[in-house]
Amino acid sequence: RLRVTNFIFVILVFVLAAAMVICDVFISKGDRRMEDANERYIMAEHAANELQAASDHLTAMARTFAVTGDLHYLNEYFEEVNVTRRRDEALNDLEELIGSSENEAYTSLSEAMDYSNELMNIEYRSMRLTQLSQGCSDSDVPDVISSIELSPEENGLEAWQLKNRAEEILFGNEYLSYKDMISEKVNTCTRQLIDSASKEAASTRAMMNRLLAVQIILLVLLLLAVLAEVLFIVFNVRIPLLQLVDQMKRQEKTEPRGAAELQFVTSTYNDILDENNRANQQLSYEASHDALTGIKNRSAYELFMETADKEHIALMIIDVDEFKIINDTYGHDVGDKILRKVAGILSDSFRSVDGIFRLGGDEFVVVMTQANSSMKQLVVNKILHANTILQNPDDGLPKSSLSVGVAFADRESPQGDIFKDADIALYKVKTRSEE
Repeated sequence: RLRVTNFIFVILVFVLAAAMVICDVFISKGDRRMEDANERYIMAEHAANELQAASDHLTAMARTFAVTGDLHYLNEYFEEVNVTRRRDEALNDLEELIGSSENEAYTSLSEAMDYSNELMNIEYRSMRLTQLSQGCSDSDVPDVISSIELSPEENGLEAWQLKNRAEEILFGNEYLSYKDMISEKVNTCTRQLIDSASKEAASTRAMMNRLLAVQIILLVLLLLAVLAEVLFIVFNVRIPLLQLVDQMKRQEKTEPRGAAELQFVTSTYNDILDENNRANQQLSYEASHDALTGIKNRSAYELFMETADKEHIALMIIDVDEFKIINDTYGHDVGDKILRKVAGILSDSFRSVDGIFRLGGDEFVVVMTQANSSMKQLVVNKILHANTILQNPDDGLPKSSLSVGVAFADRESPQGDIFKDADIALYKVKTRSEE
């Protein structure tokens, strides 16, 4: 009977141990599945952002060509369209990562691509007008540009009028509407990717939690089997193991709570870690962002300038004209709303790669990356656009305006660093406005 009983216990222990190993294997697979899902999400989000970046690059090249008439920017535009093809690559990468072209995220990004292609037709027309305004021959531009026919009205325009019309097209409401639709579709794609990744992660976590629960049960059964075998031997082998029997009887009073306690400690630790991460993220955000306007603050500006390519930037120092009078006349609440409005206009007017900061009071700084003095008119247009909005309020706020001092990295005869020269330029602007 003892041999049979021992054989049964050995088989039982082996089966329980094998089951625990199988659980470990499936938990490891679940962990790898979560890592793979996270990696796919990161790559898919990068693909969506890459399409947005490529579209913004095309816009920048088209606008710069319209402002400067330099064929170099036209060539860069078509190199992106025909050679680099980041938009097409981004769409293909997303389809490959998702594994289906029927996915909602892929559909949203595909719609963004469609809007981007429609936007190109507007850009082509602007390029045609710019070509004619500069007197370039059809051989200097791609066929898709030279083949565009002008309307009778446009045929009667002079060169400077053609140039103005080309710029108006790229900064008009129709063009900006398409840009907004592209951004909206890219953001929708990103949100859908997040939802998909969250659902997959939740499903995997639920599976892993069930496996952990099963593993705990198997561990208890294994301990009970070992304990039962030991007790069986103790109760059946009396003389040489009497002392061991008493010791094992005392051990019976201790319940195997270790695994449950470890699970509780792990859960508590995860809760504390999540809370600490959220607190650190909040502290980091508050340290780098202005509490009133939500844009970045002076500390973020200093950090941004430490890593910026200072040979290819434009720095703008901006303040709100007669801001103290606005505060004294309408109250600080209205003044705060004006500051938030200015921050919103600046954020909408400049690229995502540009830095927009509030240094304090009514003083703002904008740092345009990859910029040079050939973009002066573009900067002027942005400033005029911002002042047009501020001078024609539709939100019940009083009229306001901005004074802006600009310095380019490639400026001639610098009098100091770029911030000082921009400050000097602002001072001159303020002095002229007071005169």
